[in-house]
Amino acid sequence: MARLIGITDTRMLPGEGRLIEAALAGGVDSVHIRKPCATDDEVRQLLLDIAPTYRNRLVLHDSYALASLYGLRGIHVNGRYGSAEAAGCHLVSRGCHSLDEVASEKEKYEYLFLSPIYDSISKPGYRAAFDPTTLHEAARAGIIDSKVVALGGITPENVAEAMGYGFGGVAVLGFLWRDPQAEAVEKAASRLRECITSLK
Repeated sequence: MARLIGITDTRMLPGEGRLIEAALAGGVDSVHIRKPCATDDEVRQLLLDIAPTYRNRLVLHDSYALASLYGLRGIHVNGRYGSAEAAGCHLVSRGCHSLDEVASEKEKYEYLFLSPIYDSISKPGYRAAFDPTTLHEAARAGIIDSKVVALGGITPENVAEAMGYGFGGVAVLGFLWRDPQAEAVEKAASRLRECITSLK
């Protein structure tokens, strides 16, 4: 089944532990916790606010040491941390911004993010970097495949189009948290999951 991945807002949101639980309950496979400006203690507290039964569906972008300490799924490697600093952690994913990077890094991770596919919702002015022809050609060349996840501007309205480019799933940030209430987040996640399920 195609992946549906949530990525947290970079800010700490009120009651965020409950919001993350709601996203997972709504059909998101995993949630990436991305808090570049947070301290290790702040990330730790967020993890403690999430029910232990959900921890194996969480991936950290920062505060790597907490991944093994709390039994999380693993870590996401980004430009702020080198592979040496990630030693000892399960490498789940990496973010890529070019097709060349995808081709060279794909075998090292469970999956890769390629972004931005559409204009970003969470980062105004962050525009789509790939045109449809380029994406289709990358799929035909085997660069985009089931291990590559589309990120950037994903909404229920473009999930089918994104999957049509050959991606193995989508990652969502802005649409998922636009109304930071647990019921709304669960509904947003459920709507995205229904869009993916309907493509079968």
